[in-house]
Amino acid sequence: MLLRIALSSLALASVAPQASESAGDTPPALRLRWRAPPECPDERAVEATIERTLGAAPAAALTVDALVTQADAARWRLELEIAGASGGGTRELTASSCGELVDAAALVIAIAMNPELDVGEPTSTDDEVELPPPPVVELPVVELPAVEPPAVEPPASFTSSPTSPPSTAPDRLDEPAEPVSSGAPNDTSRSRSSPVRGYARVGGGVGLGALPGPAAVLGAEAGAFARGWRVGLGFDGWLPKTSEAPDNPEIGGQFSLWMVRPRACGVPAAGAFSFPLCVGLELGTMRGTGTGALAVSQTARALWGAAAVTAGFAWSRRIVGLWLDAGAHLAFARPAFRTVQTPLVYEASTVGGRFVAGLELRFP
Repeated sequence: MLLRIALSSLALASVAPQASESAGDTPPALRLRWRAPPECPDERAVEATIERTLGAAPAAALTVDALVTQADAARWRLELEIAGASGGGTRELTASSCGELVDAAALVIAIAMNPELDVGEPTSTDDEVELPPPPVVELPVVELPAVEPPAVEPPASFTSSPTSPPSTAPDRLDEPAEPVSSGAPNDTSRSRSSPVRGYARVGGGVGLGALPGPAAVLGAEAGAFARGWRVGLGFDGWLPKTSEAPDNPEIGGQFSLWMVRPRACGVPAAGAFSFPLCVGLELGTMRGTGTGALAVSQTARALWGAAAVTAGFAWSRRIVGLWLDAGAHLAFARPAFRTVQTPLVYEASTVGGRFVAGLELRFP
């Protein structure tokens, strides 16, 4: 695995000058700025890993800015910006743990300090660190006077632009060094944008208010989501319930409800857990069939409409997840069923709700 990482890092290593054999006994300076979550190795551990990788090999001075973030529940991202005496460059690495990123970063920095470093043969073909294609770095050729240039302090901070590294060229040059050009696209800005994915879910539970008494609810939903939001279109069926007329127990009806549910959600998340907060509509048809001592049993249909809010809890892992929603609705079109023999058999409540849970699949 080490050899494959080293090969991917050769292009970045070209930003560092060749190590000088006349450096004497004083080791070159490595200015490392390491920013990572508390659960990751600290800056001292990274420096120790770099020293072990270099060993006694000669090396050049570098300034390195490293930022570790959690890409998602299963992946970690490392953004490296390296500046040497002749220019700089950026790299982005991803891995399944912080420890793997530390080893990869140490190897990339060590090769940047000494491009001729012998990293040995690969020890495994199972490379879990994902590296993007190396950029092609073209450095300008600058002719320096035959005098020792004055010492130049490395820049104290770095910008996030992958094509405009800080310049450390001597002040005596008439023309500033041109920015390093890279053939790779802006991977950093693209990786920070969350991709839009699709989902499909099925579930069941209990509903209140629309039909007489608690009713079994079955449903399905499909839509799209990204980090922080989701939109979906659901289809629900409230299974049949029976009711008797309030003023005539011998007459009743059997009622069921079918609806579509468009909704939009904000989705705060913490790791593999998310907490959707949604608003939407319920639009459908309630069906009623007369029962009991009726001269003629007939079936009627009426429009159902309601505004709905839901709050949920979900756990997901890669392409599969579990979810639980609790919601309430306020009906603005509620059906009422009557017969010739009784003025009212059943009328849906204005306020109701549901409690449902189920399974979710995500793609791609």
